[in-house]
Amino acid sequence: MKHNKIEIKKKKSADSIIKKDEDPEEKYDLLELIGEGSYGQVYKALDKENGELFAIKIVKTTGEIASLKKEIQILSECNNAHIIKFKCAYFHDNAYWLVMEYCAAGSVIDLIRITKKTLNEN
Repeated sequence: MKHNKIEIKKKKSADSIIKKDEDPEEKYDLLELIGEGSYGQVYKALDKENGELFAIKIVKTTGEIASLKKEIQILSECNNAHIIKFKCAYFHDNAYWLVMEYCAAGSVIDLIRITKKTLNEN
């Protein structure tokens, strides 16, 4: 009987993903606020080294961070054309910085509001 070998990648913990000894302000320029909520703010940002645009979510720590660390871990494991790509995360000045792909068209809810149409599953 032939057995197929299944390779399982070991998941990284959020703590091992988060850069704690680097200053994200040295690498990125925050250009403009593009979103705000109870969790924090999202900024359009410029990578000073290569000119690439990113969205950076900055979340101030308020004690309970387990859900944020879970979000960082899940984002780091996602690899799908339909999901925002996660680049890296920092812990700086008592805040978490999540650096993600920038989508100039905005969020899905922005597209629905602009077009005044719902989206079908396709």
